[in-house]
Amino acid sequence: MEMMPLIDVVFLLLTFFVFSLALMIRADVLGVSLPGLSTGERGGTRDVVTLTVLADATYAVNGEAAPREQLIERIRAARDEKPEAQLLVATDAGAPAGALVWAIEQLSGAGITEFQIIGKPEQ
Repeated sequence: MEMMPLIDVVFLLLTFFVFSLALMIRADVLGVSLPGLSTGERGGTRDVVTLTVLADATYAVNGEAAPREQLIERIRAARDEKPEAQLLVATDAGAPAGALVWAIEQLSGAGITEFQIIGKPEQ
């Protein structure tokens, strides 16, 4: 019995799964309950820096708590480490809208205008 075709298929499947895992974006959003979005598009494969607005209106940058007064400094430091990284803004579904608006206003005021708001696809 020839084993070569079976081995070829197994290696093709293995290669497919390795590449598909490598192309997924990993966003550290502290386990927040993301709101469902019915529009938008899937993210790319670049490095990411995440700004998370938690349910209690506190903030985190790349999974680490960030006080309001240090928010922009932490984002800039994270982007200095990864200059090509996308900035993703994730907000908990239970977070007050004012906390998200305040964060976006701070980003815009600091000249950081390229960011994406992320959510989970609606079913």
